[in-house]
Parts: sequence; C-alpha cells; structure tokens
Amino acid sequence: MDECLLPYIDVAGFGALYRVQWLRLDKPLITSLVERWRSEMNSFHLANGEMTITLEDAVVLLGLRVDGFTVTSSTRGDWMELARVLLRVELPPGSFQGGRLSLA
Repeated sequence: MDECLLPYIDVAGFGALYRVQWLRLDKPLITSLVERWRSEMNSFHLANGEMTITLEDAVVLLGLRVDGFTVTSSTRGDWMELARVLLRVELPPGSFQGGRLSLA
C-alpha cells in the first residue's frame, strides 16, 4: 500500500487494524485455541467454561472506532463483470442473486 494513505487510515480510526499484520503470532496459543473451537456453538470450550469472541472484544483488542459515520458504497453493479475482472473467471448465468454468489 502507498505510504501516503497511512495518515488517512489513521484519521479514519483504522490505524491499529492496519498495523495488526505486523503482530507476532503465538503459534502454540493459536493451536490450542483451534483444538478447543466448536463450530456448532461458535465458541471455545476451555477449562473454566465456554467463551466466545464478540465484536466488542475486537473493538477493545484492535482499538477500532465504532462511532461516527459508516463507510459504504453502492451495491448496484454488474456482478458478473466484476467477478470476471477480479476472479478472472467466466461464471455461468444465474450465479448471482442480488449481491450473493452461489458456490454450488
């Protein structure tokens, strides 16, 4: 990413999130959490009980801003063309329903 964009990312309150990519990962911790993850419950089963990660946890840990205006754009567009350009594949007709792509 171009360095000139970093001040804008900081002003928007996403500077901490951008810097996450340089965090050192604790591989044994991640491995043990993966072993304790239960996808049917969307939670971790630990010795002291069940634990889940909430959006509030992400806000606190990553220092994200959750106030102010949202950043959105139009969802209207030629999805088939966008998939062709970004994914470099020709999808069959009917692959999209609204903005959703069928993975069948």
